[in-house]
Amino acid sequence: MTPLTGLLRRTPPLLSVVVTVRDDEDRLAACLDSVLGQEHGPLEVVVVDDGSTDSSADVADSYAQAHPDRVRVLRRERVGTGAARNAGVQVATGALLAFVDGSSVVPPGAYAALWKQMRRSGADVVTGSYARWEGDRLLEPARMRHTHARRACLLEQYPRVLGDSMAGNKMFKRSFYDVAGLAWPLGELAGDPAGDAPTTTLAYLQARLIGIVPEVVLHWRPADDDGAGSSPEDLEALWRAKRATLGAVEEYGSEKVSETFRGSVLAADLPRHLAEVPGCSDAWWSALQRGVVSLWGPHGSLVDAALAPEHRLVGWLVEQDRRAEAEHVATLVREHDGSLPRRVEPQGRVIDVPDLDRATVPRAAIELRPNEK
Repeated sequence: MTPLTGLLRRTPPLLSVVVTVRDDEDRLAACLDSVLGQEHGPLEVVVVDDGSTDSSADVADSYAQAHPDRVRVLRRERVGTGAARNAGVQVATGALLAFVDGSSVVPPGAYAALWKQMRRSGADVVTGSYARWEGDRLLEPARMRHTHARRACLLEQYPRVLGDSMAGNKMFKRSFYDVAGLAWPLGELAGDPAGDAPTTTLAYLQARLIGIVPEVVLHWRPADDDGAGSSPEDLEALWRAKRATLGAVEEYGSEKVSETFRGSVLAADLPRHLAEVPGCSDAWWSALQRGVVSLWGPHGSLVDAALAPEHRLVGWLVEQDRRAEAEHVATLVREHDGSLPRRVEPQGRVIDVPDLDRATVPRAAIELRPNEK
C-alpha cells in the first residue's frame, strides 16, 4: 500500500466516500465534482486508483491538491474493485460510508436524502434508486422505481428490497458496517450489481432496519458500456456470486425471504446474459447452461421466475441445452426490441414464436401471466 496523497482532516468527517478508479480519466472529474458538490456536512473522499494505465491517478492527485482537507488518494497495483473498496474502507475515518465507481456520477442532493432517512429512521443502511446510462440517456429501471416505493422496512416485511443489490446507491453506518463484518468480494465482478450482491445482501440480512428513499441517488455507468459481451470467466464469477448470495439468504432461515429471493431476485439480471446467446462461443454456452441448471434446477425451473415470457422461454431452452432453439428465440427477441408479438388462444394469451415446436415447450414458458401485457 502506497502513502496517501492529501492531508488528514483535523475534524473527523461525517461521511467517507470511497471512489474506486480504473482507467477513468475521461469521467473521473465529473464523478469527483459530483461527490464534492454534495450538500452533506463534513465530507471525506478516498480515491483508490486500481492500477490505472491512463492518467486517472493524475486527475485524482489534482483534486487532492485542490482539496487537501477533503480528498485523499491511494494507489494500488490492479487488484479489482472489491479489493480496492476494502482498501479505501481501511483508511476511511467517517461515521458513515458510501461507495461510487469513478465512471459514475452522484446527482445533487443524493447523500442528503440518504442521510436524512438514516437519521429519521435509525436505519443501519439506506438505499435509493439509480439510473443507468444507456448511450446518452439515463434510464431508471422500472423495478427500481417499484422497489423504492417504501421508506423503511424490516427485511421480513419487505424482502423485495433484496432486488436492489447495487453498492453505489447506498449509505452505511460505519459502526454497523464493521460489526456486521462487511467486505467486498475479491475479483473483477465487484462494481456490477450481481458482484455487489453478496455484500449488500449480507447488509440487508443483518440490519435492524433498512431505510429506503425513492430518489435516484446514482447515475451508474456499467463497466461494459462499450458494448463488449461477457466472457465464460465472467459468467462463472456471476454464478459464484449468486450461489454465495443465495446461500446467505437461505441461511437466514426465513421461507418468505427465500421464496422472494428465488422467485423475484435471483434471475432479475439474467435477460442481459440471455441476450448474448446468438453467436456465442461453445465455452460461453457451456458456462451459461451449467450455471442456469445449478441455480434453478434444484428449485424447479426458470419458467417459474419473475421474468418476461420471452426470457422465461429462452431460459428454459438453455436449461434443456436446446441451443439452436435458444439462439433462434433470442434473435427474434432482439429483432423485436425485447418483446415478441402476442396472440390470444382459447386457454389465454401467449407470445408468438414462429418455427418453435410448441408441443415440446411448457405452456408456462410462453403464456402471459395476469399482470403481464
